[in-house]
Amino acid sequence: MRSGRYGRSDMALHPAWLAGHVVRESAMHKIVVLYPPQPDPDAFKAYYLETHIPLARKLPGLLALRYSFDVQGVGGEALYFCVFEAEFSDGAALGAAMGSPEGQAVAGDVPNFAQVPPTLIHYSIESSM
Repeated sequence: MRSGRYGRSDMALHPAWLAGHVVRESAMHKIVVLYPPQPDPDAFKAYYLETHIPLARKLPGLLALRYSFDVQGVGGEALYFCVFEAEFSDGAALGAAMGSPEGQAVAGDVPNFAQVPPTLIHYSIESSM
């Protein structure tokens, strides 16, 4: 697979790819987006807060949404400028959200403000408490 604008492959941001790679159906599921430092952090932040977060809040099945621009490195410089987290009831709900028109709008909006592409990870949430 060729390397695309958003990391190893453009498919990593594609809702169908994400839906096809969700492995757990019974546990809470989280997606995390890690944005590296951007050339114009003020423009990024303004667009992110005014446009992108309102789009993300419309994701069907979204249980919680969090983000921060106060990302600190432990023992060194922070590798990321912004962190986004979203929680869903299970992997199927995350896949459905990202495959929905709202999910496609969220994924399609990223190039509008992120000049340096983000890293996306998703996983089921385990608890030991």
